[in-house]
Amino acid sequence: MRKSVSNYLDNPIILAPFAIMGLITTGLGIISSLYLNSISSQITMESVRSAVLSESASSYLMGIFGKYILLIIVCGFFLSFISSFFHAFSIGLAKQIAKGKKPTLQHGFSALRSGLRVFSFKILIWGFTLIAAVLISIPAALMFGLLGLVFAGLCVIFFSILLQFVGFFGKQAIVLDGLWAWAAFQKSYNVIRKNLGNVLLLLGAYLFTLVAFIVFKQIFITLANYLMIGFGLVIFAQAAEFIFTFLILSPLFVIIKTSYFLKSRQK
Repeated sequence: MRKSVSNYLDNPIILAPFAIMGLITTGLGIISSLYLNSISSQITMESVRSAVLSESASSYLMGIFGKYILLIIVCGFFLSFISSFFHAFSIGLAKQIAKGKKPTLQHGFSALRSGLRVFSFKILIWGFTLIAAVLISIPAALMFGLLGLVFAGLCVIFFSILLQFVGFFGKQAIVLDGLWAWAAFQKSYNVIRKNLGNVLLLLGAYLFTLVAFIVFKQIFITLANYLMIGFGLVIFAQAAEFIFTFLILSPLFVIIKTSYFLKSRQK
């Protein structure tokens, strides 16, 4: 961990892909916030009361809900697709750092060709999660109703977290070993199975750091509530997310994960 922090500080080039991705995410976040605020501003108690009293209540409310869902799906898909190439780029840089060499942008560009396979890996995880949601939710709802749906939702969340854990090194396996999604998932599972204790410590350090950053970020945003409102607060929140997530946490842990994956491959 200490060596990875030193590598992070000595190789600021690793910030490049995350900084660009962070700017894209921040910009999209600001635009989305403004769009959602514009939708929310149209929802008044009077308009809701009028909709409820009319026959168009369900279509009115579903239209609002549909806009939210559509925005989330479109933004999520777009960011996931774009970030796949940035993840591949960053792993190409982290590979050189883990070897004790100075990375150049060329090392990142050489890894870009793995971007589509990284995206296919994400699709694989989503696909497994969706299948699990359908297979668990339908029988649970038929047998236990609303309580069954709640239980099914908890099971799907647990299954999703388990998939993320098993696929912890999937992106590294794709970029560094040239594997496709399913083979990378299996490779990640084998690495974790053989090094379960160390991987749990690594994951624990990641979660601890993530929670610490979330707490600090929330403190800054809470303090900002007393100093600014409206659009200024949105900008501040996005800037905090940009700094903590894209300039510190993400580049640091891509170095740690890549270094560990390379070491496990040598065993």
